[in-house]
Amino acid sequence: MNQKSGWFSALTGVVLLAALSAIAGLSATPASDRAAPRGEAAAPQLASVDQAMRQRESVYPYGGPIPVVYAYGKPYDRGVQIGKQLRALSPEMLREVAGARWRQMMQGIRSITREESVTLVDAYLKAIRGQLGAELVDEYIEEMRGVGDGAQVSFNEMFMLNLGGFYRKFFIDEKGHDTPYYPENAGCSSFAAWGKATTDGKMIATHNCDWGRSPDRSAKVAVVMAPERGNRLVYAAPYGTWGSHHITSDRLFVAGLALGVPKAKPRYFIPEGPNGMVQRWIVQYATSAQDAFQRYQATTVGDRGVATPAGNVVYVDRHEAIYLQTAPDKIGRIPNQDGYNAVANHIVLDEMRPHFVRGDRAATSAGSENRLNTILHLVKQHYGRIDVATAASIMSSHYDFAGKRENPFAHTVCQHGEFRGSASGTTLSTIAKLDEATVWLALGNPCVATWQKVKIGTAAEIAAAADAALAAIDRRSTDARSKE
Repeated sequence: MNQKSGWFSALTGVVLLAALSAIAGLSATPASDRAAPRGEAAAPQLASVDQAMRQRESVYPYGGPIPVVYAYGKPYDRGVQIGKQLRALSPEMLREVAGARWRQMMQGIRSITREESVTLVDAYLKAIRGQLGAELVDEYIEEMRGVGDGAQVSFNEMFMLNLGGFYRKFFIDEKGHDTPYYPENAGCSSFAAWGKATTDGKMIATHNCDWGRSPDRSAKVAVVMAPERGNRLVYAAPYGTWGSHHITSDRLFVAGLALGVPKAKPRYFIPEGPNGMVQRWIVQYATSAQDAFQRYQATTVGDRGVATPAGNVVYVDRHEAIYLQTAPDKIGRIPNQDGYNAVANHIVLDEMRPHFVRGDRAATSAGSENRLNTILHLVKQHYGRIDVATAASIMSSHYDFAGKRENPFAHTVCQHGEFRGSASGTTLSTIAKLDEATVWLALGNPCVATWQKVKIGTAAEIAAAADAALAAIDRRSTDARSKE
């Protein structure tokens, strides 16, 4: 995998040529490097990459390795560190991303103004504190507040960015709006391999995030964090959020995937996958996959009431993979195969079907089934030889299981919605090797992306990286003021 250093790196012409050629099934080797057949003259080189032409560097649209920021310490302090680094990366990006999420929250709610949309924020925070406990909620609200202060973005903007999707449901209920909970669809793919399936017997966990390519979903950064309490973390998430539905700690990998519309009504939780705050808390404090599962059950069902979101949930540690299908009133476990498991976005457990609207087999998404079947086909094909590079090739695959051929126009593991007339597709790919405390992240479609290799590091190393980044920002600010 090609690694590049620094916060930004242009996607060079050579990489772009390789990317386009990979999709087309052509060789990416420049004409000058390909030997002519014996006895034939070399063909003239009419096309070449102009290395002098500068490629635009940006967070979004993505054109290089995912930017990485570092943070440590107390919730508010680490939030400020993140916010300052985000502002240094792109001064107005966080505000733009938050604004897009805010507009999405208000979408479809009749006659609502921006001012009215925040009238229940305090009531919502009180409600989730009562449901989840103040200690859990306040840690991440304080971190969120710090990110906003560090980036010079208001609390309400940060609230909508992190909780707007969940708050929307609370707002609809409390205001009595006759508006659907489910304004959009999303899709993801995930597999884990271990034991006999991998080259060294060690656990490898993966996740492809398939979302709409709007700024609030696609403008992502990676955060390497050493919290004052709990596990050290690496997560790639939309700009300014406290974690998405795929987070890795030094002990655990967590992923969540959309599943469908449940019959039971979840309160305060987004139904497209696990609640980001709860999953962030689980991956930060759980010591194993089994511990994570127990925390998930205790936090979302039972004495806490009916609150589980609908989604596929993945908990993986160094020795065990737990794959779940969940509804507000039911949790089912997907059995592991001999050294692997995988999931996409459709119901695979018959026991879960009665708990979903259109949970019958006839309503199963053909696209989701095709992606899952492709993953299982490729895992079996490479069984016993799966390493990180092989995992990357599987998550970058355009193999169409239904058509038995390479076809990026189909619903493949690496999704290209633009080829189907949709502004959606794979926006991030994650591979975690827990034994090595290492995560590989590809921003955008992994078939063409640059893979960023991120070591979780010790607490002292993460703190030193954060301090160095902040010091560099201060120096640049001082230099800029001195030139005024």
